[in-house]
Amino acid sequence: MFRDKDSIVVFVLYIVLSVSQGLLVTATKNANGGYSFNFTTVVLIMEICKLLVSIIAFLMHNSILSLQREVFKNIKFALLYVFPAALYCLYNNLQFVNLANFDPTTYHILLQSRIVVTGFIYQIFFAVNLNIKQWISLIILTLGCIIKQIDLLNIQQLSTSTSNISYAILLVLAQVTCSSIASVYIELLIKSKDKQVNIWLQNIFMYTVSIFCNLIVLCFSGSLSDIISLDSITSIFQIPVLLIIANWVGLGLITSFFSKEP
Repeated sequence: MFRDKDSIVVFVLYIVLSVSQGLLVTATKNANGGYSFNFTTVVLIMEICKLLVSIIAFLMHNSILSLQREVFKNIKFALLYVFPAALYCLYNNLQFVNLANFDPTTYHILLQSRIVVTGFIYQIFFAVNLNIKQWISLIILTLGCIIKQIDLLNIQQLSTSTSNISYAILLVLAQVTCSSIASVYIELLIKSKDKQVNIWLQNIFMYTVSIFCNLIVLCFSGSLSDIISLDSITSIFQIPVLLIIANWVGLGLITSFFSKEP
């Protein structure tokens, strides 16, 4: 299953960071079940941080001129990241919305549905037909993950901001769908040109487009001017929120390496 010790470390880090993310976001909720900060701004800062890390990592083995040359050389390839970046923008923002509606345990239970959804999307993108045994295995795995964690009473612990349980679950399914399509699509991109395009350069493409997507969300929500306000800056630069950003940056970078694995 694992090729070397580094693969094991990456896998463990992925699990730890993934579980921690839900707990950290929940910890920042206020007494009303919402957030005292603009979470789209937090997502924007997170994408900027990932972009800076990717640029630094690329420049550790390449020159600035090489970065400029590679960007212009692969500009058409970079445009292919618009679609998954938009999906991840929606996914990241929905994470805050859904964790405002559900406790972390229930949230992660509902997220297990992405195992089956990803299998379905994978079959479409890679033109690979999963057989009956593989589908049964995916369904059993999903049910196993749910049964292992499930606590039906948690479903009743929706915040007062969302009285319609069906609508809240639909938002989680939308988040799951965005994640599944985007992850399979990016895996297809990475593996299609992984010998020609550096992984850090591909991350640069992804995070640059993601930044623009979040700026568009802020613009349409009328919050673009608020990102430089003193109140907004003060609400974000608190330890719990900064931990969310740091955890998310690590999770995003590790996920990109998972996609590159053969």
